[in-house]
Amino acid sequence: MAQFLELFHRYGYIYKPLSGGSWYSAEDKWKLPDSEILKAIACAHPKFFIGCRAGKSTRFAVLDIDQNSRYHNKRALDKMLNALSEAGLPKSSLYRSSYSGGWHLYLFFEEPINSVDLRKQLIKLLTLNDFQVAKGSSRFSLILVARDRWD
Repeated sequence: MAQFLELFHRYGYIYKPLSGGSWYSAEDKWKLPDSEILKAIACAHPKFFIGCRAGKSTRFAVLDIDQNSRYHNKRALDKMLNALSEAGLPKSSLYRSSYSGGWHLYLFFEEPINSVDLRKQLIKLLTLNDFQVAKGSSRFSLILVARDRWD
C-alpha cells in the first residue's frame, strides 16, 4: 500500500464539495495525507471530491473519460487501449472515477517521467488516433498529468 501511495503528489491538489459547486485549488503548502487519498480513490470521502495534480515528474498518468463522453463505451476503449499498446504502453488499469460513472484509465511507469512531456506526448498520441482531447462533453475531460499549472 505504501508503494502505491508514494505515486501521488501531495501538494497543489484540487477539491470540490460533494454537494456541488466549483473545483478549488488547495494552497500549495497544504499536504494531502494518505488517509485523504485513500478515501478519494474509494469514492468514500465524506465531504469532497479530491484530485491530485502531478509534480514535475510522475510515475503515472490518468485519462479521465466522462460517463457522457463518446469514448465511454467498449469499442472506443478497445481502440484507445490498442493505440496505447502500439505506442509501448500495454499495461493500464481502468477504474470508475466517481459516483457519476465516469472512468479513470491509469497508466503506470517504472521510472519517473517529466510530467509536462508526458502530457504532451499522450495528447499527441491520442490525437493521432482520432481522439479529441479537451475539456468538455463528448471528449476526454482532461489528462491528469501536469495540468496547465506547469505548462
